[in-house]
Amino acid sequence: MLSKLLKYEFKSTGRTFGLCYAGVVAAALLLRILGLLSDSIGFSDTLPRSVVLFTEFLTGLSGVAYAVMIVAVRVITFLLILQRFYKNLLSGEGYLMHTLPVRPWQHIASKLIAAVVWTVLSFFVVCVSVLVLCADHTLLPGFVQEMAELQRAFAAEYQIPLWLLCGEFILMMLVSLAVSILQIYAAIMLGHQADKHRIAMAVVAYFVIQFALSILMYALILMGLFVPEGIWFAVGSMLDSMGVAGLTSTMLLGVTAANVVLGAIFFVVTEFLMRRRLNLE
Repeated sequence: MLSKLLKYEFKSTGRTFGLCYAGVVAAALLLRILGLLSDSIGFSDTLPRSVVLFTEFLTGLSGVAYAVMIVAVRVITFLLILQRFYKNLLSGEGYLMHTLPVRPWQHIASKLIAAVVWTVLSFFVVCVSVLVLCADHTLLPGFVQEMAELQRAFAAEYQIPLWLLCGEFILMMLVSLAVSILQIYAAIMLGHQADKHRIAMAVVAYFVIQFALSILMYALILMGLFVPEGIWFAVGSMLDSMGVAGLTSTMLLGVTAANVVLGAIFFVVTEFLMRRRLNLE
């Protein structure tokens, strides 16, 4: 059933995101064409000054449009993540969604997976637009050659593949993204327990969660001050023996593991409130 929910979710949001992505790439392509045209006209002594100024104006205007489209994609992605969860599950549409033979965790998982996928795709579309704007015929071969040389040098220096660290970094970023979305879902569910001003209460719940996480971090730091010096010396010696690459890998995996635990807590809180304390409008 989760696959059917995902199919419905992507179908419902695909058109909006598709138009946004097409707009970003089209704006980048237009800016590239106008930039090249402006450069060629700028070196011409035969064209009127008004033509040159008009071309430069169009180039600047397309640059503004490109920047606006990038911001719009980010904002629309964020707002649609909130809207799909709240409107689809907690407003009037929720009466229909919760009559389906679907468990609450499947609803949450479908929204989460779609949100992560669209956020990652938004990032890649922006990267593609930058390539459209700046790339030339030497960029890709040069990039491949530079990465191959960097991989060989890194492996020779640190005895660990560069792709492994890159994979751990990407995993950490994906998990962090999922946790940030789950935190929003948990805040929405907590705010939805109120009888009035539920959106405002969800915002308050989000900042309360952030404050609680900050307090927890400071508490852990303070607890570290009471750890015996011998333990810190042993930990420091172990970290020194790992080397820079090994230490970096350990830190990435540690942050990922901590985020997995935090995300699991947010997921359980959201699922429990949706299953036991659902309060539809």
